[in-house]
Amino acid sequence: MVKSLVRPLHVGTQRLFPVNCARFEANIFCKIRCQNCFRPRQEHSAAALGEAQMNRKISACGFLYVAPINLDFSQPSHEKKRWQRRWFTLYDDGELSYGLDSNPDTVPQLKMDMNKCIRVCEADAITNHSHSILIAFKSDRMDVLGGLKKCNCPTVGADDRHPVVCYVKADTTDEIRWWQNLLQFYAKQNAILLMPTRHFHTSEEYFDDAFPVDAQKEFVVQ
Repeated sequence: MVKSLVRPLHVGTQRLFPVNCARFEANIFCKIRCQNCFRPRQEHSAAALGEAQMNRKISACGFLYVAPINLDFSQPSHEKKRWQRRWFTLYDDGELSYGLDSNPDTVPQLKMDMNKCIRVCEADAITNHSHSILIAFKSDRMDVLGGLKKCNCPTVGADDRHPVVCYVKADTTDEIRWWQNLLQFYAKQNAILLMPTRHFHTSEEYFDDAFPVDAQKEFVVQ
């Protein structure tokens, strides 16, 4: 009877988890895995993700300025393009979205999955704007371990398009540092996940070398 209710997460390991999980609840130490079953978000059903969305909470919110997504700061003409003041909301499931105002009924203009974030750092030297940061996300070609092909926020639009880089800035240094420290949690978490994974198989230990060491060096979080 017990065997019919559990299945292994990795073939050849001793760890067993429930087949069905009624609601995805982010683990406090690793938010891309479930607190209840420790399986990745993408292994949960749409119903489980929808239930989690209904019960999620706001972790942070406030006005910031966002650069146009396709802005290329290496082009002098792009530096003059106007940054837009938007209301940003970060949910405890890792969704970061922004819209025109703080009204909860306002449809967000863009939703980003911070569970795919690999870097958050100062960007003043890149943008020539004070109090700015860069938020970089894992692209499809970099999905070696996670296998994520789309943004896994349950509320993302139908086409599931996701920016690779987003630039934001604040009015003051203290404000942007507060946001930077908050968002760096996700980048540091994913930097750890990109390292070789240690597996336990009976009494032996071995390392998964699927992710090249040289590639790991690219994702040093600043």
